[in-house]
Amino acid sequence: MKIHFVVEGELEYFVARKILLFCGHQIGTPYKKRGSGNIQKQAYIYANLVQGDVGVLVLTDFMDTKCPCATQALKVYRHEKRMPSNFIIRFAVPELESWLLADRANFSNLLGVSPTKLPAQPDTLSDPKKTIGQLARLSRKKDIKEDLVTSSGRQGRRYIPLMQRFVEKEWDIEAAMKASSSLARCIARLREIKPA
Repeated sequence: MKIHFVVEGELEYFVARKILLFCGHQIGTPYKKRGSGNIQKQAYIYANLVQGDVGVLVLTDFMDTKCPCATQALKVYRHEKRMPSNFIIRFAVPELESWLLADRANFSNLLGVSPTKLPAQPDTLSDPKKTIGQLARLSRKKDIKEDLVTSSGRQGRRYIPLMQRFVEKEWDIEAAMKASSSLARCIARLREIKPA
């Protein structure tokens, strides 16, 4: 099935492509909205793209919803409207980096730290991106220390290229699903959808 996807940034773009292919779907048109606020305001509009053998995935970070639970967030993002069954809104809990951290073996190799340093339950972190920054400072790899995050904890100049390579070449979704229930729910939902 062809799935168009709505994401807030570059990293979400690469992750959405990878999980859609992992679930056996064809890649549709990407819509990069530059920020979760834009997705929240406009996500429901993309339901109009759903038809027959075409679906839509909206992927964003739960921590940006400012909602107490996913049920409430779905209502907000759908603007209280009924949506076609093949219009899917999924939230990475608390943010997308938790899904990457969930593949402890491969992500620890990327960072150059022991797998035991990575959190066992990344969905429970308050700020996964900050955790990545803290782990990067422990790295035995000079380029990770210098280019992944800045001294202030912001994305470094090679953050997106390094994460893109990791997602496309090394990220083991099956392994990550075992440590991230929000990723597992996303994959399960994508595997359910079929042409109308």
